[in-house]
Amino acid sequence: MDIVGIINKRDFFNERCILVEDYIKGEVQMVELKYFERTDFKQLIDWIVSPQFLLQWGGSAFSYPLTENQLEKYIENANNDNSVTLVYKVISKETGEVIGHISLREIDRINNSARVGKVLVGDKNVRGK
Repeated sequence: MDIVGIINKRDFFNERCILVEDYIKGEVQMVELKYFERTDFKQLIDWIVSPQFLLQWGGSAFSYPLTENQLEKYIENANNDNSVTLVYKVISKETGEVIGHISLREIDRINNSARVGKVLVGDKNVRGK
């Protein structure tokens, strides 16, 4: 799944929950983005199965094995009114299951722009959809 789509909220950078319509292969798939929190750490850690996969997903920001302490530092200054980084879990609207992870960085609230940071479709069953 590609997380490029139409945001169904007017003020993207100030929302805790965002619906994204994803147009892929002529199908509309809905995902919901909710803030990534401590309760989500275990699932993300479980998805990172090798040092190579961690490097591909997280670059040099993390070391293998991924730990809760590393993730604490990752979200320490994220997801607040003045954050330059927003970190989300990706939830399938169809199943209600967490299927991935995405972060936005270099948030510019004046120009309403950001860079896509870390993207992971953790659920192998939805990769490529």
